Amino acid sequence: MPGSGKSTLGAKFAGLRSITFRDTDELIKERTGVKIVDFWRANGEFYFRSMERMIFLELLNEPPCIIATGGGLPVFMENMSIIESQNSIFFECEPQKLLTRMLADRRAIFLHNAPDLLKVTNLLNTRYSFYSRARHRLDTGQSIDVCLNNLNAEFIV
Repeated sequence: MPGSGKSTLGAKFAGLRSITFRDTDELIKERTGVKIVDFWRANGEFYFRSMERMIFLELLNEPPCIIATGGGLPVFMENMSIIESQNSIFFECEPQKLLTRMLADRRAIFLHNAPDLLKVTNLLNTRYSFYSRARHRLDTGQSIDVCLNNLNAEFIV
C-alpha cells in the first residue's frame, strides 16, 4: 500500500545491510523521464502495471537486492505467485496511518489525488488477500527506528 514504508524502510534497511535497493517507481521514472503521476495519467493503469512488471522481472534476474514495488503490483498479472517464491514482506499498516502518510507525501495517484479514509480502507481490503500471501509481515505503523530494529531482528537477507 502507498504510505506503508516500502521505499523509506527498504532503502534504509538496504543501507544497513549493504545491499542494493531498487524501487520500481524510481526505475519507471528513470526510464520514462516523467513523474509517476504524469506517466499514470498519460498511459493508464494497465500500461503502468505492465511496465512495472517488466522491471520487476528484470530485477529478479539481477544479483540479490531489496525491491520496493508499487502497492498494486501483487494484484496484477499473477505477480503475487512470483512474489511468494521470494523472501517477501507485507508492510502492514492501519488505514488511518496510511492516509496520513499519503496526504503528507502527495503520491496517491490512483485515489484521484483526493484520498480519504474510506478509499484507503477499501483499497487495503481489496488488496489484503494478496498482501497476506507474503512470507513475512512487518507492522510499519511504528517509527522508522522501531521498524528497522524489527527488520534487523527478524529478517536475514
